[in-house]
Amino acid sequence: MRRDILPTKKLVALIIYQYACLCALAIVTLLSPHYYKQPYHTSALTGQMWVDELLRGHPQRIQDNLGVSLEVFVLLLGELHAYGGLQPSRDVSMEEKLAIFLY
Repeated sequence: MRRDILPTKKLVALIIYQYACLCALAIVTLLSPHYYKQPYHTSALTGQMWVDELLRGHPQRIQDNLGVSLEVFVLLLGELHAYGGLQPSRDVSMEEKLAIFLY
């Protein structure tokens, strides 16, 4: 076998070093969200105010938060009220109950 095409010890060491750096970078990238947490639920609104904002706000917002369009939300609310026995309680409206379920 020709000696000039065989990898040298320096080349092998360089490849191993680059592979180790790549693995370390991948580990840091994958684990960083667990160490550097950014708050997600930062809305000042709670409960019924949040639901009211979803119902009266931008149509895409209710889709993003609950996974259904406003039309589907209203139809589902009517069906659950008429046939499913969904009733408002003293502290929680039917809309809020459905939003909690869908969220």
